[in-house]
Amino acid sequence: MAEAAGVAIERIAGTGPNGRVVMADVQTAIRDGVPSSAASATSGDTSDLARFFPPFEDVSVSTIKKVTAQRLTESKRTVPHFYLSVDVRMDRLMDMRKSLNGALQSDGGGKIS
Repeated sequence: MAEAAGVAIERIAGTGPNGRVVMADVQTAIRDGVPSSAASATSGDTSDLARFFPPFEDVSVSTIKKVTAQRLTESKRTVPHFYLSVDVRMDRLMDMRKSLNGALQSDGGGKIS
């Protein structure tokens, strides 16, 4: 119904459950006048995106920073990367550390971290 009337449904405040737009909302929008779909498509593009992105200041980047960014990006794309993770049993090493710390403490020395 809204599409047939040329009303932008995004511009209608919904009064239905959970803020849904119901037929009465569309009829009220047609009667009271809401921007058309074509008008909202041209004027609402930036405002629709603005709610997803915080305000920012566009700062020009120096040449050295541009080149550095390009080279880092190129490296990440063209050079094969692999990530390695290893599980290690540290029980015996932690026991040895505890005994060494005990011996150092009794001698009045420091502590192995």
